[in-house]
Amino acid sequence: MTPHAADFRALLDATALYYRIDEDGDARIIVPLESGRTQTVWITRDVDSIGAYAFRYVVSFIADVGELAGNFALMGSLLEQVSAKRGGGLMTRGSLLLYRLPVATQASPESLAGAVALAAGIADELETAITGEA
Repeated sequence: MTPHAADFRALLDATALYYRIDEDGDARIIVPLESGRTQTVWITRDVDSIGAYAFRYVVSFIADVGELAGNFALMGSLLEQVSAKRGGGLMTRGSLLLYRLPVATQASPESLAGAVALAAGIADELETAITGEA
């Protein structure tokens, strides 16, 4: 299920976030963090549903899967850290490992912007744990 493009843009505009629509139709946002780092976050244009609950995903980059290949201790630690967070999980897209947070399509623009900030912060925390870079 995919919303009308104008509706998606209207929702994004209402968040007051600076975004760019990528080639897949997803919104790409560069989020500046308090640490001085930045984190890329995407809001999926496409909508999924489970029963009557319709949602889109807010996703943010953690690592290249190759960085984790064969490192079961690191992967186990990463899974423990993610399971301690509420509402999100891990996914892969190609060789990218991403933090994924579902957000109801009925969420307010403020809630969507909050989900973007949350996903960026968690993904950055996990990326830092993997790379050791702050």
